[in-house]
Amino acid sequence: MPRFIFPLILSLILCGCASKIPYESSYPMTERYFHSRDGIFYGNIPTGWFSATDDTLGPSAVAWLLKEDFTVSITISEIKLNKFTIQQIEKEGLEFLAKLRAANYTGNTLPDKFDPICFKFRGKEFCGFNLFTDDENRRFVFYSAKGHFYECSTRQLKGKLNDSDTQTLFEIQQAILGSIGY
Repeated sequence: MPRFIFPLILSLILCGCASKIPYESSYPMTERYFHSRDGIFYGNIPTGWFSATDDTLGPSAVAWLLKEDFTVSITISEIKLNKFTIQQIEKEGLEFLAKLRAANYTGNTLPDKFDPICFKFRGKEFCGFNLFTDDENRRFVFYSAKGHFYECSTRQLKGKLNDSDTQTLFEIQQAILGSIGY
């Protein structure tokens, strides 16, 4: 029996390292909840933010959170997929979806070594990437819930964020993702 303990401990360590979450999630959350328009999930609203989900949104956006000063937002949208794409995601995981969406956002100009970051957080699987443009640094994270696929994206609305503000925005996004329940 003891000879099985070392491989078990080693595999747990390796799995733990492979799924480390990319950003802290300790940003303070309120006791208030937002609910997705499709009724599939809910989550906590961060301190200094509010839910604008009930306001007018595009058809794919199911949740919209805004910072109280209207400088940044986090949008969760449902991604409508065909059966073939869903089958590929079931075979290859959320990394396939992240690469597919990244190619869409970059006009199929992904670098050769583009590797989305996939991780498990509070019992849920996620996969995402950062996209740098001249004007902003955005983060896209993908997950599934009850047979639906979602994209959680950050957006700068006013001004220009410095590196510290961008880091905080990504940590807020991480905290929202960690608070999501079904």
